[in-house]
Amino acid sequence: FYGQLASERIGQPLNPPGDPILRPVAPDVRAAFYARETVRAAQYLGTTAAWVDQTAFVRQIAIDAKTDSDHVLSTELSRTLGRPDLGVMVGRS
Repeated sequence: FYGQLASERIGQPLNPPGDPILRPVAPDVRAAFYARETVRAAQYLGTTAAWVDQTAFVRQIAIDAKTDSDHVLSTELSRTLGRPDLGVMVGRS
C-alpha cells in the first residue's frame, strides 16, 4: 500500500494486479464442490436477488474452504456470483 502511494506521488503509473493464476482442479472435485447444498443455495439465491440470505451461505462456503481446491473453486464461485466478498473471506480463512 505505501509503495503504491509513493509511486503515485513521484508520478509513476499504478498497474493494477492481473487475474490470479488458478490451479487446475480435477473434474470430480469440481463436480462435488458445485453439488454442495451451500453452493447450490448461494447460486439460487443470487438468481432471486436475495442478497441478504445469500450472504449466510457465502460465509459458510468460506468457512468450509479447507483445501487448495476449495479455495480455487470458492474464488471461481465468487466471480460467478458477483460476490468479491466471498473471495476475501476465503482468502482470510
